[in-house]
Amino acid sequence: QGPVKLRLIQQPAQSPDGKRLAFSALTHIYVMDLPNGTPHRLTNANAREFQPTWSPDGSAIAYVTWEEGSGQIWKVQADGQSTPKQLTGTGAYYRDIAWSPDGGRLVALRAPRQARIEQFDEWEHTTANLDLVWLPSNGGDIHLILPARGAGRPHFGPEPDRIYLYSDAGLVSLRYDGTDRRSR
Repeated sequence: QGPVKLRLIQQPAQSPDGKRLAFSALTHIYVMDLPNGTPHRLTNANAREFQPTWSPDGSAIAYVTWEEGSGQIWKVQADGQSTPKQLTGTGAYYRDIAWSPDGGRLVALRAPRQARIEQFDEWEHTTANLDLVWLPSNGGDIHLILPARGAGRPHFGPEPDRIYLYSDAGLVSLRYDGTDRRSR
């Protein structure tokens, strides 16, 4: 028996400098050098790990864990030489993490455990019952921005204090407190 040859990776994320790739495979986060590096597991935790995202400076990776009861947001140094740090204190189903351009905050979508269980089949494809939230990138209190109401894929653009989301109305942006909503 030799190593398993992966034929499918999930949620690939390229490092800010374009030299490395993080991805989920077999329910764990892996990192490799581009273009032909060997993938190495980032943590040795037993949790199911998904959706890696690089810090703006490329030094850390945030990711979500999903367990039967709920999930959390974690952060680990991108070189894998640190112990992962749990950033959230409240279990929920988190997804679509984005780092703020200054690296000080993380934005994510969050659903309570019950909503995830009730909508299991379509949960990956809907944001109807999710909240848009932010938290400090070193962990701490989670702040509700607003109910996502179908908007998703939070990210940042040219204005570092504005969060961008895709919605049925197109691209929208807003501030961390949910105000000053603009459509593009």
